[in-house]
Amino acid sequence: MILPITHENMEARRWPVVTLVIIAICFVIHSFVAATERSQTRDLNALVSQALTYHAAHPYLKTRPPLDEIVGYRQLPLLAEKPRPEKAPDDEEALARQQQHFDELGLSVQKTIDAFPTRRFGYVPARGDVLGLVTHPFLHGGWLHLLFNLWFLWLCGCNMEDRWGRAVYGPFYVAAGIVAALAHKLLGGSPNVPLIGASGAIAGAMGAFLVTFAKTRIGFVTFVRLRPIFFTAPAFVMLPLWLALQITYLMLAPRNGVAYAAHVGGFVFGVVVAGALRLSGVEKKLDAAVEQSVTTMQDPRIVEASDLTTQGRAAEALALLDELHAEMPSSIDVQLEILRATKMLGQSAREMAAYARLMQLYVRAGEADGAIALFREVRTEKRLFELPAVTLMQMGQTLDGADFPRDATDAYEAVHRNNAETLLAVKAILAHAKIAARLGAIEEARALFTAARESPFSTKELDDAALVELEALDQREPAKSGRVPS
Repeated sequence: MILPITHENMEARRWPVVTLVIIAICFVIHSFVAATERSQTRDLNALVSQALTYHAAHPYLKTRPPLDEIVGYRQLPLLAEKPRPEKAPDDEEALARQQQHFDELGLSVQKTIDAFPTRRFGYVPARGDVLGLVTHPFLHGGWLHLLFNLWFLWLCGCNMEDRWGRAVYGPFYVAAGIVAALAHKLLGGSPNVPLIGASGAIAGAMGAFLVTFAKTRIGFVTFVRLRPIFFTAPAFVMLPLWLALQITYLMLAPRNGVAYAAHVGGFVFGVVVAGALRLSGVEKKLDAAVEQSVTTMQDPRIVEASDLTTQGRAAEALALLDELHAEMPSSIDVQLEILRATKMLGQSAREMAAYARLMQLYVRAGEADGAIALFREVRTEKRLFELPAVTLMQMGQTLDGADFPRDATDAYEAVHRNNAETLLAVKAILAHAKIAARLGAIEEARALFTAARESPFSTKELDDAALVELEALDQREPAKSGRVPS
């Protein structure tokens, strides 16, 4: 089993209210349902035992739903003692009375089954009620079922709510659950077995996450001989793989108790909706609206901290900003004020930490220009080496993607600093070398690729990549200048 445990985009601009409300509702409902169904299960077992005892004594009676399935499954271990079978009476009236009594027992069993909340409010395909389409995602078959579902919801739902806004995400979640239930019905779900659980709706959020955050790396854990193995992989690899597994399981065992069809239907729905919103440009408008609401509703304490810094009381401002940072770790406004206060106080380490945090937040928010401006500000002050290597790598990728190769090589060079003594440094050398090769600085590129290969921190994968690049360089003529042009 492979379980997702985190991903690199876990922070949001504001509280995921819709997601938290869904989680709270599911917990409250399951607590009530679990207590209610324990009592109902005892009553049902007593009725079933009574019906089975009567049928064991009168095996010639006809079995009708739901007793036909119960008898068919041979659930006679429920009986404390199996009675001796009787012969069918010759009197037709006596036989009719026995059959009527047995049918009444079956009717009582059916009424008890129908009274279970999971059946009343779950989606039963044969019943086809509208209420069940909406209510089934809030019901679960056990605590593990609930916890696993809600953890998946937390991992992807918060981000989708943050990107689309509460007014869009809430109806989307409900719609995904409805589509998942209909897919379950159309693709062969057991007609009389209630569909319960949020997995279909959550699969919709997962599909939307794939489109919106395809490159986000997700952290996973798996167990080999009871030892946990941790690894990361991008969403565009793992989520399609998960969908492929659901389709495979659906084809091999469509009615094994897991609603694979609901997973597939919900996921495809999420992909389609997210794709449509992106292609139409609506996603950008929704995201901008969330950003605007966050800006408009700026915490007055940020304004207070800004005023304190302006008045020369930066230490007081920083104390207030530390509290705000704990509450709003993803707030660009808070980090900007922290940067301003630490500059005034001359706290060099905290100042560079604020620079790094701001660059990451700007990139995450899709505002590369803000991150690039901060990077160039730090470079002008000749303090790139004081930034964390992870931030420099991220900025190198951002700058290269924005078509600023010279800036990108400055970022990568600040990571490897003319050596390859960490795995991250090796990756920085390779990224630097690829830009050099692309811009015609063949000699520099060859030297960098060779340095990466010779590093004891390189991996076979990186070594093979460098070798391929070196072989490609052998087919080209070196440029007159051996350095990357400015």
